[in-house]
Amino acid sequence: MELTFSKKAQDYLSRLVVPEQLKTYITDTLAGALKDFSYQSPESALALPFDGVYQEKVKTILKEKIAVVPQYIFFLGMGGSSLGARALYEHWTVDWFSQSLANGPQIIFFDNLDQNKLSSFDGWLDAKVTKPEEVLLLVSTKSGTTSETLAMGNILFGALTRRFGAAEAANQTVVITEEGSPLWQEARNKKITSQSVPHAVSGRFSVFSPSNMTPFIAADWGVVHEEMSRAKNISESFLSTDVEKNSALAHALVVHQALLDGNVRYEHFFCHTSFLYTGKWCMQLVAESLGKKKEGVPYPSVFINSTDMHSLLQENIEGPQNFYTLFTASRGKVPLTIGETLVSGALSQKSPVDLLEASARAAQEVYESLDRPFATLTLDALDGLGGF
Repeated sequence: MELTFSKKAQDYLSRLVVPEQLKTYITDTLAGALKDFSYQSPESALALPFDGVYQEKVKTILKEKIAVVPQYIFFLGMGGSSLGARALYEHWTVDWFSQSLANGPQIIFFDNLDQNKLSSFDGWLDAKVTKPEEVLLLVSTKSGTTSETLAMGNILFGALTRRFGAAEAANQTVVITEEGSPLWQEARNKKITSQSVPHAVSGRFSVFSPSNMTPFIAADWGVVHEEMSRAKNISESFLSTDVEKNSALAHALVVHQALLDGNVRYEHFFCHTSFLYTGKWCMQLVAESLGKKKEGVPYPSVFINSTDMHSLLQENIEGPQNFYTLFTASRGKVPLTIGETLVSGALSQKSPVDLLEASARAAQEVYESLDRPFATLTLDALDGLGGF
């Protein structure tokens, strides 16, 4: 993973000094949180990838619950209770046409009150599922009171009960919530398995908690361990107060200075459509973390190359010059064989990756000419989100 800055952003960084209060926060609070497996503070979310005990606990609960890996996993949650999981799933989905993992189950997300999707569930269940063990219903809400999640849970649980009976429906359901929450109590009354989540860890920081990892552990999806390893490998660098060694610190300082300089829009430019839900997670992270004040808060947006290239790039070039951009690129390329071509000429020799890289470079060149502040984060491979 490599972070580089535009001339304008580099100029910001060269003039900035890390405040002593921020240094203390890094060396004391963040360093301590990295080893806080009792999860006493919001920052202890940093410890989640290192917590083998927690991960084994989830595995044990699921092993007692399901004898075989289900064919379909329904994951219900809003915002932080599901965005991290969906970002990983959408990024790693192997079969784009069936939206399933390679040699694994299909994970179906219910993260909004889509009436068409919800109303068709009964018919889908009758057509696709013959035995209760083919499905697993996961209901994730940290507070146990999120109305949208509970409403969707009622509909899906009711459909499972109608089809297989109350006992089987309960047996194929797991709720993921705080211990003692209203949903926790309801689950106990119905003999439904519950998985607890740390009280102090906010939903938007819970990517590596049971809130988001449970569906992948249930799917026996080994990629999760790779992503956790990537997260662990890069975590130590964030304890440095040297901007040359700590890319997260350097970027935070630049974003802050860009905001002070009047750049109220914080744009995430991703190189591939598989990053769409990663972008949505970034929007939530910025908006919920910084949107509690009425002034001085960046407005987050997501830009997918090349879907949004012609519209948003045009606006940025000719519209208000009040944005900061983080380009996220990748060194990895997906193999693609080009056979008989539709058109001849130079374009016939260009792969989609070549075109995406060219369009991103063109955008960066234009931004440089406009003296816009931006950074480029280059991932080691297209399949690495843990470090991000």
